[in-house]
Amino acid sequence: MRDALSFLRQYLPIVRDPYSRHSFMRLHTYHKQFTIVCTGMMSSPETKPSVGCHETADEYVVGYRGLIEDAIRLCASRFYDLHAYPHLKATNAFEPRTLEIYYTRDLAYQRGSTLWSTEGLERVLSGSVTESGIAWQRPGATVNDISALEKWIETFHGQVSEHIRADDYDLEHFARREAKALKDFFVSLKWRAHVRKALIDTGALFSTR
Repeated sequence: MRDALSFLRQYLPIVRDPYSRHSFMRLHTYHKQFTIVCTGMMSSPETKPSVGCHETADEYVVGYRGLIEDAIRLCASRFYDLHAYPHLKATNAFEPRTLEIYYTRDLAYQRGSTLWSTEGLERVLSGSVTESGIAWQRPGATVNDISALEKWIETFHGQVSEHIRADDYDLEHFARREAKALKDFFVSLKWRAHVRKALIDTGALFSTR
């Protein structure tokens, strides 16, 4: 095994995966395995000046990092520049609302992914942009999560029963939405220990969800 790794390192720079034991990755993949996205509201003037302006949800990529800790630090260093939407028109204004850290590894992040919940993205951590800083949402304790899952299953069963009794043809949409919520829950469990450690190590402001 060591000989094989030594051979690969001669031609492909590889590093250990800090989040998966006995795993390795290419160096360029490591540096981009976490994508930081800022979402907010874009204000644009209406055609008629007297009407005012309208707002639409928008987002942009803040940057990429190889560790959750480094992603948190990058967000903190860019806090006062989060409103600086890339190539922003002089007549528009962007108000940052949320910062999200996604595990993308070697997947290319596509614009609009967070707004439209593209499959394949794992949201590792999210935080609210406030006037004084970024308030990250720290995962709660395991016991709380188990209770939350039990409550979710009970609520889901009741809602499905209501849809069936009402002969609701929108049941498929409802089931898809709830399936995504359940997926997000298990993604949170997967990254819990790493996120909690990263928040403590960086001294970041957080609230427990």
